[in-house]
Amino acid sequence: MEKEKEEINIGKLGENIACRYLEEKGLRIVERNYRRKYGEIDIIAESEKRGALTLFGVERLTKFWSSPCKTTHFVEVKAIKSDLTVTHETDNAYHPLDNMHPRKIERLKRAVESYHPKYVSYETKRGIRGGEDKVDFDWQFDVIAVWIDIENKKSKVQYMENVAL
Repeated sequence: MEKEKEEINIGKLGENIACRYLEEKGLRIVERNYRRKYGEIDIIAESEKRGALTLFGVERLTKFWSSPCKTTHFVEVKAIKSDLTVTHETDNAYHPLDNMHPRKIERLKRAVESYHPKYVSYETKRGIRGGEDKVDFDWQFDVIAVWIDIENKKSKVQYMENVAL
């Protein structure tokens, strides 16, 4: 029971560190711990980007920019307790992403699709099925790995953007 409680605390601390990291990168946190019966999304965030105007798929080299477009980021956080004074060459501990197994990925897909079913479709984004009924919606799936050294009060973050599900 004590180990399970510690793992929950490490997970919450990892999510807090990840949120702070994303905010420092300019993303706005929209929601945390979006839960459905088949999965949970740790963080939902938005970024605002300005894209270049395009003409026939080719970027125009002009001063004009299109209006800002928002990208919704569905973020999975994997956190572990780690001694950050140990180098990776001598550390036999596993990587936080070792917990990203096929069943977890399938559950994340379903949770992402449930967020805005009118807008988000994994199959439409990847070109698997036709998406005539879907509204254009820019989204991506990101993963943040967090190593937490509690004794030394340090953390290390690895951010992987636009990971294919």
